[in-house]
Amino acid sequence: MSPIPEGYRIISATNIEEIEMMRNAWEGMQIHPISDIDHYLNVLGTRTNVIRPHVILVVHNERPVTLAVGRIEKIPFDLKFGYKKICSPTARSFTIVYGGLLGDLSKEHCALLYDEFMKLMNNRQVDLIRLNNLDVNSNMYHLVTTRPGILSKDHFAITNTHWRMSAPESVEMFLKSRSRKHRYWLQRLERVLEKDHPKEVKYINYVSDSELSKLFADAESIAKKTYQRGLQVGFSDSKETRSVLTPIAKKGFLRGYFIYIKNEPCAFWMGQQYENTFTLLYTGYDPALRKYELGTILFVKMLEDLCSLGNIKLIDFGFGEAPYKSRFGDHNWQEATIHIFSSNIGGLKINTLRMLTIGGYRLSVGLLKRFNLLDKAKRSWRQKVIAQDKKDPPDEKQESSIA
Repeated sequence: MSPIPEGYRIISATNIEEIEMMRNAWEGMQIHPISDIDHYLNVLGTRTNVIRPHVILVVHNERPVTLAVGRIEKIPFDLKFGYKKICSPTARSFTIVYGGLLGDLSKEHCALLYDEFMKLMNNRQVDLIRLNNLDVNSNMYHLVTTRPGILSKDHFAITNTHWRMSAPESVEMFLKSRSRKHRYWLQRLERVLEKDHPKEVKYINYVSDSELSKLFADAESIAKKTYQRGLQVGFSDSKETRSVLTPIAKKGFLRGYFIYIKNEPCAFWMGQQYENTFTLLYTGYDPALRKYELGTILFVKMLEDLCSLGNIKLIDFGFGEAPYKSRFGDHNWQEATIHIFSSNIGGLKINTLRMLTIGGYRLSVGLLKRFNLLDKAKRSWRQKVIAQDKKDPPDEKQESSIA
């Protein structure tokens, strides 16, 4: 570790009072809803696994320049073979939230933050450091993938494509931007649905916090039927989800879009506005109605509403990959969640088990690809996950995708 250069100070906030002292600097840098200070504080008060906050501020010549938004928490570090969870040892993690590296992220400032991260591990305060979905072209990504030693390094980071879409002026402009074939297909989907269910289809937008109970209940009735529920991802009407989304709704930034057939909820999109960006949080549809492609129909309806607001410039498709994201998105970048493991027993154990499980899985995937069996195997794995989920429902405490 290098000495702190002249003119710099490092301030760490480890309680709410110290965080509030950083509020002005933080609010001047925040750019994403997950790393918004009020959202961060709400999550701290909601999650029972959080041990304490840990936020690092870099000050240069008495001016705040860089911020790292994190928390120390106990996490179940799921070790999986594909969709199958092998084990889930508990680890003490210093987690940097998504979008939590703020301000001037030059090489010099990232190096200062990295040294502060390492102090936590060297002092045996954490088993690992987790940096959620770093841009692979960022200075911090370069640091955390090159500086750790072989026993601490993340050897199996998974890279994903993050997609965004420039919001069109109107849904008519959006349709005109599609190819003739694609435009016909989009318009045909709704006609087929209406033909098969005449006067039975309703589209409803929920925008008021007084409608939250209805929104949550109807989204849950759909989400519990999806294969994502078997994987314990996506929407879940849990206490934590309500605690996280309710303040967003009270500010008027949460929007829920639904399709009802015969008054039964069949598909939904849920997202939040943050400045001029609308971020998609959750989606789901009744798999029994797969042939209608309800998610696509509702996406166009949602886009029409967002265009009418007049202040949405970007639509962020959130984490993970799906065909609709590359179909509708017009710009993207690569991200990866990176871990740095401590050299203590807990950190070494987790990293070793992770290398064995992920390494074995990737070898299997390579063989399945070679014999053109990967898609078939994935469908089979998902069906088994769904069947198991019906016997053993997911934990009420599953993590919110926006926290």
